[in-house]
Order: sequence, then C-alpha cells, then structure tokens
Amino acid sequence: MSLKKSFKKDNEFQIDIYTGEKHKKGTKRYDNYRKKLEKDLKNYSLNELKEKIYQKKNTKPFKECLRPCKENEICNTKTGRCVMKDSTTGKGILRKIEDLKKVPSQYNKEDWEIISMPGDNHCGYHAFLYGIRTIMEKHPKLDFKQDIKALILNLKYILLRHYKDNDEVNYNKILNDSNCWLDDTDLQVLVNFFGICIYIYDSRLENLEGDDIKKFTRIAPLQEKKNQKCIYMYQTINHFDVMFPKGENIKLFDIKVNESQLITDNDLKEYMIEKGLLEQEIFIEEPIYEDEDTDDIEDIDEDIEVQKPLYHISKNKPILSKKKVLSDSEIQSIVRSKISRSDFPQWLS
Repeated sequence: MSLKKSFKKDNEFQIDIYTGEKHKKGTKRYDNYRKKLEKDLKNYSLNELKEKIYQKKNTKPFKECLRPCKENEICNTKTGRCVMKDSTTGKGILRKIEDLKKVPSQYNKEDWEIISMPGDNHCGYHAFLYGIRTIMEKHPKLDFKQDIKALILNLKYILLRHYKDNDEVNYNKILNDSNCWLDDTDLQVLVNFFGICIYIYDSRLENLEGDDIKKFTRIAPLQEKKNQKCIYMYQTINHFDVMFPKGENIKLFDIKVNESQLITDNDLKEYMIEKGLLEQEIFIEEPIYEDEDTDDIEDIDEDIEVQKPLYHISKNKPILSKKKVLSDSEIQSIVRSKISRSDFPQWLS
C-alpha cells in the first residue's frame, strides 16, 4: 500500500481520547464519541479534558471486584465491578491480560544487547528506525536508501499528518520545534501506522521493587497480528537506545549507528511544504509612494500617462510611459510652454 493510500485510509478513522480506540467515521460509535466529546468541551478545554482523562486512567485500581465474578464475567479493576467477557469492555480487559503475558517480566543485563543512539534530540527517531531495520530488510512505507535526516523528517511528517485532524496540541508542538522529543503518544501513532509493536524498558525503575512496578511497557498497534513483529527500546533519563534479547533471531545486516543530525525549523517547514502538508508562504511587498507635488506633470500631453509601479522601487517615484514617441518639435513645444509659464505668470497676461 502506498503512503498516500495509507494516509487516506487512516483519515477515515479517529482516535478516541477516552479509550484510545479507533472509530470509523460514519459509524454509530464514532457519532456517540463525537457527541460525548462536544459535550465535555463545553465545560473544559482540550488540554484540561486530556489531563482529567489521564488522572482518571492513573487512579489506583481495585485489586479485585467487590463481589466474586461469575464464569462468564471478568473483573474490571478500574471500577471494581464485574463485566461480561463478551462485552466490549470485557474483550478489552481480556486483550490486555494477553498482552501482559507477552511483556518480559524481568530484566537481566547479561541477556540483552544495548546499542547506543546519538544524543541529538532525535534519539527516539534513531532508535525506532534502527529497531525496524533489525526485524526487516525493507518496509513498504520506508525507503531505507534515503539518508537518516530524510527518514527522520518522514517520521515527523507521518506524525503531523495524523495530528493535524486529531490533536492540535501535538501538531503545533512538533511543527514549531524541529527538536521536539519523541514520546509515548508519538510511538503509539507510529506503531499503528507501521503495524509493529514496541517493548520499552525504563532503566529509571531498576532500583524499585514491587509486583505492581512494570519495568517493561508494551505499545501495540490497534489491529495486532498473531505473529506480531516487535522492537525493543531502552529508556534512560531524556534518552532512548535500542535493545534486543540475545537469544532471539534479530537481523543485524550491516546496520550502522547513524551520526548525529542537525534538523532546523526551516528544514522541517521546507520538508512539509514539499510533501504538501504546508503551503508555501509568498510575501508580496506593497508599492510605497511618497506624497509629492505632481503639478509639474499635470499639463503634459495626454499621450503621456502615469503608471503605478508593479514592484517596489527604491526611490518610490512614478514611472512615465508614452503611448507614442514624441518628435523633436513636440518636445520643444512642451519645454517652451513650461518656460513661458514659469517666467510669465498667468496673472500678468
């Protein structure tokens, strides 16, 4: 599938900010989501609403339901209530349970290979691109023959195309700062687009203990396959590196760690203009005229007309143009007339 067709298909859906699910436009679920969103936006700004949803999602869950669940039910630890397994909520809970089983439960440094990425504000993009190349030799939506700068700009383009209609805050954040760091929200967009999953190990949690501390985070696409290809990223303070299990069959076919890249705001804007996401800004300078006494040209022959300049002229004076070429006698006649009026004022005549 081409990049253009992929975007066209992606624009048929909208991400639910409450659940993270994807709703197809024109369906009942999409209409209900829009109604709920419009109702909430009357009381909160978009940022306030997102913060409220975030706080709600991160409230301490119930360890078990308030009553024992039946065989065809499952416990919703967010509410402390049992829900039917075949319901939308129940299926979502079951899917998350299966996902947790796939996430590595522990980290032993000797079992993992860690490859350092450049610290140029684009480490997340470097790690993502390097990770993809460890699991596949080519991808229909990426041209690995391009230089790394073009590939990073292409990832930013994918994010901006998604956020343009779905998330104004993140759209402006990336567009107005070429050094904006890649975060979990961006990674979720990328895994949905490329159809891969990401395991992220947070090294900042190494010294913490407890069964409820998840050192690995799994970011999976909304439409996950059975044999899902995954990449691994190692997160430290303000930095991403690449990691992968030593025991797994990872393709490392002459993959070199890319050098640091300098991407300016102008580079980003020009790339987005080239891709058609932004329009070229054209500035037309208005002509500037001085307030001058034009009495000296009022009596010039009618065949001579004054035209306004079509572009800016430094001296800001009008241009004289003629419809015909004056003969010597006609020029002398005009000169004599002007001299006569200067030397002999009309009040003497």
